[in-house]
Amino acid sequence: MNAGIKHPLRACRLDFENKYISLVASRNLPETKLLGFSVGPYEEGKEYKERFWIAKALVAAGVAKFKADAFMDFSTLAKIHWTEMIQDKSSFSRLPEGFYEKLLLYMADLKAKGEKDPDWAEKYVKSKRYAEDIINYRLKKIVILASYPTVSSNALQALTAEERILYEGLRNLISEWRTYVLGMEALEV
Repeated sequence: MNAGIKHPLRACRLDFENKYISLVASRNLPETKLLGFSVGPYEEGKEYKERFWIAKALVAAGVAKFKADAFMDFSTLAKIHWTEMIQDKSSFSRLPEGFYEKLLLYMADLKAKGEKDPDWAEKYVKSKRYAEDIINYRLKKIVILASYPTVSSNALQALTAEERILYEGLRNLISEWRTYVLGMEALEV
C-alpha cells in the first residue's frame, strides 16, 4: 500500500475502534478495573455503549452481544448498492458512519459462516459483488473529482474519511503530474 495513505487509513481504523457501539449484556458482570479505566458493571439483558475495542473483547468473552443494528447487514448493503447505482455520476450519496469498517466486519463474518454453510456462502458471494460495485462506483467518482482543477467544499461533504484520504492523495498526485507535464512545454524549442 502507498505509504502516503497507509498511515491516515490506519488512523481511520483506530478512530473506529474507539467509537462507541451498542451491545446487550448476555450475563451479569461486576465492574472490572483495568489499567487506568474500568468497564461495567453489566446487567444481563440491558443495553450498553462501549468503545468498539472493548465491546469486541466483551463479545469474545461471552459477556455481551452486539446489538443487531450496530453493524452492516445484507438489506443495508443492498439499499446502499441500489442508491449508488441510481445516483447521479457526479454526486455522492452519504454512506453510514463507519461504512468501510462495518463492511469489513460484515464480510469477515459472512465468510466465516459461509465456510460452514452453503446458504451463507451464497450470501457472501452476493454481498461481495455488491461491495465491489459500491466501491467501484465511488472510486470512479473520486478519480474524476480529484482530476478537476478546483472543487467546491460541498462536493466533498459526502465523502467518508477513507475516501477523503484517497481523494487528497489522488489530487496531489494529479496536480504534480499536471505541473510536470505543463512544465515540459517550456522545454520545447
